[in-house]
Amino acid sequence: GDFTDRDAIVLTEAFSRHDEDHSGSLDQAELVECLDCMGLRPKTGQERKELRQLIWNLDRLEFSFQEFSKEVVPSVRQKLMELRYQRLSAFFREVDVYSQGSVT
Repeated sequence: GDFTDRDAIVLTEAFSRHDEDHSGSLDQAELVECLDCMGLRPKTGQERKELRQLIWNLDRLEFSFQEFSKEVVPSVRQKLMELRYQRLSAFFREVDVYSQGSVT
């Protein structure tokens, strides 16, 4: 997706900070640390499993800045949003005991 200037700065700084060997790419360990630092960390076993699978399915060991910013970060954000929405939705249905579509 398109990023604001602020997003671009955050992504660039995070990528640079975690490219510890200055190779111009992040290996999988650096990538996971970088995502974690950006607040894109899994909070449940299900999220951990899904993110591990998502990264594995990208089928590469190194990620350029382009891949990181245009592919990895948007995919991880989307996956976490979907998983958290499902969890939140289930919780809401649980507490909406009268099926009113609202909770007070």
